[in-house]
Amino acid sequence: MKKQSKKKRAFTGFLTTALIGLGILILGIILLFAMQRITGGTKKIDDGNKEKLSSAGGVSIEYSNKVTISNGKAKLKFNNPSNSINSIKLQLIIDDKVLGESAIIKPGYGIDELDLNRISIDKGVYKGIFKLLFYEPDNKTLIKKVNSVIDVEITVE
Repeated sequence: MKKQSKKKRAFTGFLTTALIGLGILILGIILLFAMQRITGGTKKIDDGNKEKLSSAGGVSIEYSNKVTISNGKAKLKFNNPSNSINSIKLQLIIDDKVLGESAIIKPGYGIDELDLNRISIDKGVYKGIFKLLFYEPDNKTLIKKVNSVIDVEITVE
């Protein structure tokens, strides 16, 4: 009788430990995805923490004008260096159709991938644009008077 009781307690202890470990793992995964949603896929960039631009509304950007689309994602390079004053939201557009839009990219952050809206596009090479929407440093107030576009070449695979 005591042997069964010891085995039962050992099994119960093992099961409890396994469930706690599984719970911690699930919590970690949930927090990882929550942080991904908060930052919208933006990533901290290492640009040496440049000195802030002195003029109001100063923005410094780094980008590649080549974009590749495959499997519902756009691969691109767009950085908002730390010396920028304003945050930026990036839209990828072909023929007035918004293919995708980033989260707000704060100074010191960038993106290299963009989830796309469900728009059907044939394989090929297209002329498109990055439309830049600028935000006040509070990241909530859109600066409506500023509308910038950058020509890009979009390859759909």
